[in-house]
Amino acid sequence: MNKGIKKAGQKIVYTWYGFKNTRSTIKAPIYSIIPGLGQAYNRSYWKIPIAVGLVGGFGYLAYSKRAIYLQYKNEGNDIESDRARTDMERFFIYAVLGYLVQIMDATVDAHLKTFDVSDNLTLNVSPTILKPENENSYKLYRPGISLSLTLN
Repeated sequence: MNKGIKKAGQKIVYTWYGFKNTRSTIKAPIYSIIPGLGQAYNRSYWKIPIAVGLVGGFGYLAYSKRAIYLQYKNEGNDIESDRARTDMERFFIYAVLGYLVQIMDATVDAHLKTFDVSDNLTLNVSPTILKPENENSYKLYRPGISLSLTLN
């Protein structure tokens, strides 16, 4: 369990405390500058239409609302112009948030490619009865949920 780089043939394998990562975690967010390219780098091909649709869809809606806003503004219709401007700004914010989400998705996916998801990691969920804080309490016993995380 050491830090370092080991060469296995021509392929460079990065090791960090026993975990092997053959994908660069730096390239994924850089490729994500173009929506969907970071997901392609991580070989999560099913996420590409989601990433492109999220950014492109909200970008298209913002652009179309901008045209409507400019039309109402030139006509002098202040009420409809304000409503269209609010919609336009909202969709621009959604497009930027979608862009940031797809970058974060590619980055997290690259980091978690080698995450150990074996039977040694278990999360048990079971019903439980919660007792009152003290014996003189007027509160009754309450149902609850108990979570138990086991790391082996």
